Amino acid sequence: MTIQPANRGDPETGPATRTEAGAAIAQVARETNDDEAGARVHPQGPSEAGRDKGYHSGAVLVDLQERAVRRSGSEPDRGRRRWQGKPEAPAAVYANRRRIRGDRGKRWLRQRGEKIERSFAHL
Repeated sequence: MTIQPANRGDPETGPATRTEAGAAIAQVARETNDDEAGARVHPQGPSEAGRDKGYHSGAVLVDLQERAVRRSGSEPDRGRRRWQGKPEAPAAVYANRRRIRGDRGKRWLRQRGEKIERSFAHL
């Protein structure tokens, strides 16, 4: 696993991290899945992803949509968005908003806060 430089933002480093994570998941699937036990790990990588506000951008949402990854993540307060030159971004952003407002999205965000953010608080 690589460590990304601190002078690059999360949306910029996300594609490389997702590619690396997908490769690691595929390797685990090859090593652990067998005919007797069945598929324990999906070989195509994650089908869902949770993110925090630092990873929110139209480009990230479009990339996840192209990879067929359901995503739920908080959206920072940015005010009115400008969509010129970004035809795919509005649909991806609005779909994320719809997901995080539903029961499943709220449950996902609560679990993320409970399991991930709490560990950072202890650090």
